[in-house]
Amino acid sequence: MNLTDALNRLTTIRALLLGFMMAAIYYFVVFDGGGSYAAQISTLQGQIKEMQTKINAAHAKVERANVYKQAASELGGKIQQMMSVIPESFNVSDLMSIVSKEVETVGSSLINIAPQPARPSLVAPEFEEFMVTINVDGSFNQHMMLLSNLTKVNQILVTRKFELSLNGQPVPGVPPLVKLMATVVAYRYKGKEAI
Repeated sequence: MNLTDALNRLTTIRALLLGFMMAAIYYFVVFDGGGSYAAQISTLQGQIKEMQTKINAAHAKVERANVYKQAASELGGKIQQMMSVIPESFNVSDLMSIVSKEVETVGSSLINIAPQPARPSLVAPEFEEFMVTINVDGSFNQHMMLLSNLTKVNQILVTRKFELSLNGQPVPGVPPLVKLMATVVAYRYKGKEAI
C-alpha cells in the first residue's frame, strides 16, 4: 500500500483523530511552553546579581584602598614634617646655640644661660625635653623680637616661666632696660631608644 492509497482512505474523522494524536505527542514530547527558557533566565539573573554584588564589593575595596593610600600619603607627609621640627639628633648644646644666636641677632645682652637636665616629655614618653634658663638684658622691643625669632626657628620651641622686670630706674628719652628671665624648651625624638 502506498501513501496515495492511505490518504484516499482517510476520512475526516480519522484525519481529525490523527491530527489530535500528533498534536498530543508534540505537546507532551516536543513542546516546552518556555519553562526551560524561564528556568535558564532565572538562573542567569541570579548569576548576574551575584556578579553585580562581587563587582560592588570590589569597587568598595578599591575605594577604601584609594582612601587609605591618600590618608597614608598625607600622614607620611605630616610625620616627615613633625620629624623635621623634632629631630632625633638634637641636644642641649644645640638649644643653647640657637638661643644665644637669636639673642645676639636682636642685639640684647645674654647675662646667663643655664642648661637644665633633660627629662622625658610629659606629653609622650618617646620625646625628650631639653631646657635652658636664660637671663637677658635689653629693651622691651628686643625681647619681643627675640621671642618672635624663636617662633621662626624650624623646630618646636616652647617658652616657659616668662618674666619681664625693669632693670634700674628709667631715664627720660632713653628706652628702659628690661630684664627677661625665661625657660626655653626644645624636644628630641628618642627614636629606637623610645621602644
